[in-house]
Amino acid sequence: MGRGELHDDSTSEGRELRSPPLTRPLPAMRGDGTRVDGPQGEGPEPSRAIDIVANDRPIVVRDRCGAILFEHVPGSGKTVVHVPAGDLEIRASGRIDLVAGQTVALAAERSVEITTGSMTLDADRARARIDEAELVARLVSTAAEASRVAVSLLDVRADRIVESTRVALREATELAESRAGRVRQIATSAFHIVADRAIVRAAETLKLRGKKIHLA
Repeated sequence: MGRGELHDDSTSEGRELRSPPLTRPLPAMRGDGTRVDGPQGEGPEPSRAIDIVANDRPIVVRDRCGAILFEHVPGSGKTVVHVPAGDLEIRASGRIDLVAGQTVALAAERSVEITTGSMTLDADRARARIDEAELVARLVSTAAEASRVAVSLLDVRADRIVESTRVALREATELAESRAGRVRQIATSAFHIVADRAIVRAAETLKLRGKKIHLA
């Protein structure tokens, strides 16, 4: 059995592949199959590939301790890469693309962390179900055709609030109360107050100024 080939230990449950220890290190190869720094006197050596055909039997790759590193079950069409201990890192100098015909699922027992310079999310529909969320940002911009917020309590605290709209309609079924150090309302055309009862109370001075004042 040549260097780099795998032992085939067939069992009733599946095929397990174990790699024997190499008699000497494999030489570094270029993409065209030529040796980079092979022993003196040896010419170019073509690159080798290992093809594994298991038909309908599972393929299992284990480490020297017997722990499963890779398994493929043709019957279910499922392939799993195992990391018995330690971490798994995928690193590339270019792009890393995850492409699935149906669903990409991320599940972690503790947390999922994403650190990047910029992130783009493009989806027809998005849904998030979170027990508690916190957003900290220097600037938040939202552009939507319609926005609906349904909460039992809405608490907004800001140094300044600036609203600009063409029409503003607000309705309170019970009480609408505003408290401020000073209140100033400016209407360019008309100012109407309609109520069954209207009470204006001033602790010191009440002034009414106008060209005409009608009291009926």
